Amino acid sequence: MPNPVNASSFVPQEAVSSIVNNISELCQKENLSNPVEILRIFQSKIVTGRPLERKNEAEIIEGSTNFILIDRKNPWETTKPEISAIEDLRDTLEVQFYDETALDFGGPRKEFFRIILREIKDIYFDKGLRHLLWEDYEVVGKIFALSVLQNGSIPTFMSQDVQSELFGENPVSPCIASLRSDLDALGVYQLCKKSSSFPILVSTNNQ
Repeated sequence: MPNPVNASSFVPQEAVSSIVNNISELCQKENLSNPVEILRIFQSKIVTGRPLERKNEAEIIEGSTNFILIDRKNPWETTKPEISAIEDLRDTLEVQFYDETALDFGGPRKEFFRIILREIKDIYFDKGLRHLLWEDYEVVGKIFALSVLQNGSIPTFMSQDVQSELFGENPVSPCIASLRSDLDALGVYQLCKKSSSFPILVSTNNQ
């Protein structure tokens, strides 16, 4: 069974935990309850490198990125090694698709998250958890966190049972332990637990 504390050694967890604690204290002090507002604050503190969006076509944006190259025809198998190889998940993701030349100033990254979350839903959740593939849920957790924090889609397709175990005290399934651990590589799980106004991955209307 994977270690639920931290399966990702790349992101300094002390720094992430400190940011989460500061945001949680700010929410209490300022009585912040809008999940979108909380997400924007969290995003501004966690995401580093190049700005996520370009305000206009004439704007020149600079900064470090995590560049990944993805095959639209085989998105999951090409995404797994790319995401696993990232050393600092906090940097902005820069996506390019095979045989395409579009520069990523936000559009390709959002398209990537849309495609890969659909793949993850189909493969790892629609027919129940894939217990023999529990290690894959580590990458799934990273992608969930990145999508939440980098203007992608919110993965609200998890069943109520999966949600309950994910946010419960002691996950039974190695799949959930892996998912929780790497979802928290960027502090998303911690913030969901600390702030009742930020149940960002919980949905009563599962897709």
